[in-house]
Amino acid sequence: MVGRAHTQWDVVRGVPHVVSRVVDDPAAPTVGYRGFHQGLANVLQLTDVLRARSFPGRVEWTTEAPSRSARRASRQETADIELVGAPSGTVLSSPGEATVVLPFRVHLVVRTPDLATVRAHVSKRERPRFNESLRHERFRPRIVRDEASVVDFFHRMHRPTMQARHAEKSRTESLEAAVLLASRGGLFLSDDADGPVAGCLYTVRRGVFTTRLLGVRDGADEHYDSGAFKALYHLMMQHCALADGLETMDLFGTEAFCSKGIYQWKRRLGAAVVEAPNHFGSKQLLMSVTRDRPGVRRFLVENPVLARMPRDVTLHGSPPAADAALRPLRFVDTGLSPGHPVATTARGLEPELTVDLDTFLAAPASIAPRRTV
Repeated sequence: MVGRAHTQWDVVRGVPHVVSRVVDDPAAPTVGYRGFHQGLANVLQLTDVLRARSFPGRVEWTTEAPSRSARRASRQETADIELVGAPSGTVLSSPGEATVVLPFRVHLVVRTPDLATVRAHVSKRERPRFNESLRHERFRPRIVRDEASVVDFFHRMHRPTMQARHAEKSRTESLEAAVLLASRGGLFLSDDADGPVAGCLYTVRRGVFTTRLLGVRDGADEHYDSGAFKALYHLMMQHCALADGLETMDLFGTEAFCSKGIYQWKRRLGAAVVEAPNHFGSKQLLMSVTRDRPGVRRFLVENPVLARMPRDVTLHGSPPAADAALRPLRFVDTGLSPGHPVATTARGLEPELTVDLDTFLAAPASIAPRRTV
C-alpha cells in the first residue's frame, strides 16, 4: 500500500546493501536493495533494465558490508530509491520516506476450462496470431519425457536462451533439476520444418500446468521474430484447454513492475495476476523514495507497479489492512511527458489508482500514516 512508515530498517540489519548506479550519468536515479537474497537477481537486475530505457550506460553495483549496529547502518549510503525484501507485514521505512508495499513476486495464471473460454480471454490484439498457431500450419506441438530429449533441450535451447537474454548475469536451474522437473510433468516442444524450435519444461500438480524452463533453438532472436516463441505459449494453452483434468495454466512468476515485457506479454494472453502460490507469497518488497529528483520522477512515471493495497483505498484515511488486494499504481507528474503509457490492467486486479507525485513525495503530513499489509 502507499503510505509512510515510522520505524527503522531493523528487520534487515545484518544483510548486505547493494547500490546500483549508472556510472557516467549523474541524472540517473540510484537504486538500492537489501533483504532476501533472491532480490538481487529478481529485482535489482530488473530495475537496471527498466532504468536503462531512459538512462542507458554502464552500470556499477557497490556492496556495503552488513551491519547490526543502528548507528553504523544510519551512516551507510542511501540510494534515491530503496528496495527491501522482507516478510509480509514488516514495517521498514525510515520516517519521511514515501513508501509503496509491493508483492515480492506475483504469478500470472490462465484459467483453461475449455478452448472457447481461453480464446475469449486472449486480447483482441493477440487473438489472430493465437488462432493461427492453433491451426498447426507452421508449428506443431508434441510432449516428450525421455531424459535424452530433456538434456538436448537444456543445452540447445534453454541455456543459450538464458545467455542471450541475460549475458553474464544469466541464472537458471541445473541440468539435474531440469530432468527432475520433466519427471513431474514433461517437456512441451514446438516443431517447425527443421525440428524442435521452442520448448518448455512444465510440471503438473492438482490440475495446474506450471511452466518452468523455456527456450528457443540456439537462443536465436529469429525465433522470436518468426512467432515461434509466442506459438509455444498458444499451443500450451490449447493443450491445457483440451486435456482432461487441467483447469489452470500457471505462467509462473514475475516482479511487480508493469513495464516488464513478460508482464505485458502474458496479460495479453488473458492471464490473471495472483499472489505467488509458493514461499514468495509470504514476502513483500518495500519501495521507498528517499530523494525527490527529476530522474527519480521519470523512473516512477515510466514504471507503474502492482501494490498491495486495501480495496477502495484513497490516499487519505486508513481502511483495514486485512482487506488487501493487488492494485496497479500509476504515478503521474504534470511536468513530465508520459510518453507511451504502460498498460497495467489484467484479470484479478483492482482498478488502477493514479497517484500524483507532488502529493506522494511531499511532507509526511500530506499522506496519512498507515500500517503495511
